[in-house]
Amino acid sequence: MIYKDIINYSKGWNNVSDQTKLETQDSYRGEVGRVLLGEAVDKNDLLYPVLTSLGTVKEWKQCDANVAGYMPGQAIALEDGSDGQRIKALFRGFVKDQDFDYGTRATGTITLSGTVTEGDKIVLGEKLHPYCLMFTAAAGTSSTDKIAATATLTTTGIPVNGETITIDDVVFEVTEGEDIAAGSDFAIDCSAGLTQTVFESAIEAALDQAIAGGRLDISYVAFTGNDCVITLGGYADSYVGLEQNDVATTEDCTNAEFGATTFLGGVPAVNYEMAGTLTIAAAKVLLTAGITWAIANGLDITQADWSTNDLVLTAGDDHKGYKGNNLQMAEVDLAGTLDAGSNLAVSGTAFSGGVEGGILWASEDKGLMTLTRPYTAGVKCQQVGYAVEADKFFFNPNPVENEYKGSSITFPAAAGVTNTGGDTNEAYQWINENGELVTDLFIDITSLKGAGNTARDVIGTAAASYLMKNTVATYGYITRIEMTCLELPAGCGSTVDIDLEAEAAGDIQVDGACSDEVLIASGGWSAGKKVVSDQLIVADRYIYLTEGDTNGDNTAFTAGQFHIRFIANNMTFGR
Repeated sequence: MIYKDIINYSKGWNNVSDQTKLETQDSYRGEVGRVLLGEAVDKNDLLYPVLTSLGTVKEWKQCDANVAGYMPGQAIALEDGSDGQRIKALFRGFVKDQDFDYGTRATGTITLSGTVTEGDKIVLGEKLHPYCLMFTAAAGTSSTDKIAATATLTTTGIPVNGETITIDDVVFEVTEGEDIAAGSDFAIDCSAGLTQTVFESAIEAALDQAIAGGRLDISYVAFTGNDCVITLGGYADSYVGLEQNDVATTEDCTNAEFGATTFLGGVPAVNYEMAGTLTIAAAKVLLTAGITWAIANGLDITQADWSTNDLVLTAGDDHKGYKGNNLQMAEVDLAGTLDAGSNLAVSGTAFSGGVEGGILWASEDKGLMTLTRPYTAGVKCQQVGYAVEADKFFFNPNPVENEYKGSSITFPAAAGVTNTGGDTNEAYQWINENGELVTDLFIDITSLKGAGNTARDVIGTAAASYLMKNTVATYGYITRIEMTCLELPAGCGSTVDIDLEAEAAGDIQVDGACSDEVLIASGGWSAGKKVVSDQLIVADRYIYLTEGDTNGDNTAFTAGQFHIRFIANNMTFGR
């Protein structure tokens, strides 16, 4: 909505593709105008209009989700301003601002499980700019040189005309003196005869041509016992470290093969020696110091404190979002063997979890925007757009503010159900982007019992075991139910057929029968399975978990977690 008090309003953009034109810090494209401030604000504050009794705009102020009436926001301040001043504001459009981080940072974990071994190494960073840290009892004890990756080509018989060997996209083709195919680069010329000896000599001659022509940076050892060991970087030394292990080796030869699909064993030169006692306690201190050195010298990560034996590393400012997944990590022994199985381990070959994009939420004072939906009881929040890159977002505010009401929604204590996060008898409630009231129950059925000699018997305790009562004033008229198995139930005779039902009676105990409305009939759960129902729940019905089978076991469940979501039509509840 564009209010009459806005001056110098301009659309300033054409379509969504305009986001690609944002290259510089603090640039924007969108619907912009100048607004009158009713208080001092800072650039990037979320603003809301203060209306007169006639519904016209008096002025604009800073949002504050902790104060009633200070949401929802409808504009972003594009500059600082003081009370009574007019400033430029964005109402809808794209913004690039490197001061914000709208990406989920990638992480990686290093784990120590015992005394490390002399020469054990950790490699971190971009493939072409690695940081190699080595454990050693004393500086200078072990070699700090780069280890070049190798591949071994083995022949097992005579060559076959037209077959190929490929190293890093350079194709070598077996010929008997004729021209090679259009897609090949060098001939393995076996015109002297199709014998294994001629084959091996022809391979060596073809490798010499590729090296001399600058097509491959390799060296090799002549065939010995039908094996030819090829080493990367032997000519120009153009390889740095871990990227060597991505250089592909393939063949379609009947009588020649590589032992692996890539070169192996490439490790960068050691940048920092972590010298000292190699016991687990001392190694933690050494590794923290080594990573601190690497960060000070350009490694774009941060490190947390040790959590028992785990050290979590997080991508830095220059590796926001997806870029963080480019950060490599490896554990290597002195001989250059990756993942050598020592007491030093990494969580993967690269950092993971870096994400760009997602719904942007505004909450708390100043309308701070975040990718994480706030869950603070009594604090309002609002969807204000979505991130398109780690430092670029599309501002498109939802006119409805949301409020998390978790502290006001509780399970009846008698049901014995607890929140899966460990908080006793609590649920979450909020308003989604469609203005619908959503109630989320995260429940753990561990220690509850079932005695289902008959299907539809209640799971619970020896007391009224309903999960909640569908009071319209609290939950609205529920028109959709979603139930997801987060952890497969165990115990209670291995029952996994668990249903959700609504009953008029609120006093049904374990093994009591339900007979009114089956809301979710699971047919048997598996971890991750989700069942959706569009059945309307009658007002004031009590919600129960029931058994869908008849196994009759009355022992307690030892596991089992579910997420149950109730969605109410946006016209059926009061806010």
